[in-house]
Amino acid sequence: MVRREFLQDVLNSIIGIWTLLAGIGVSFLGVKYLWPTEKTIAPSGEEKVRISFSELSEGKAKKIVLRGKAAIAINSGGKIYALSAICTHLSCIVNWSEEQKQIVCPCHGAVFDLNGNVLAGPAPKPLLAYDVKLIEDSILIG
Repeated sequence: MVRREFLQDVLNSIIGIWTLLAGIGVSFLGVKYLWPTEKTIAPSGEEKVRISFSELSEGKAKKIVLRGKAAIAINSGGKIYALSAICTHLSCIVNWSEEQKQIVCPCHGAVFDLNGNVLAGPAPKPLLAYDVKLIEDSILIG
């Protein structure tokens, strides 16, 4: 091996190592975005939440905070449903799809029915359901 070939091999090795280290460093920057950092929306010690019927029209959903955790109230087919809004897969906040009449996790595609049962996706358990009571012109959840 001549000196020129040796120096070329050393230079290629150095470039390869720097490329590898840069790739590892960049991948670590993205790791924190794979999982949600918070499972709560806002601090709340309320055991029950009261919302008015006017806040929850037919086919719509309203996100609330119950016991410090995200929850979702849904008015569908004249019935009120209240479920945890935290996906049981990786704790992303779920959304109500009025068109599909299903609850969908935007992170990894889990799908739940109005009772919180898993219909599709990676979620291992159903969503937690909360008691719903209709009192005069309001809805009591919890």
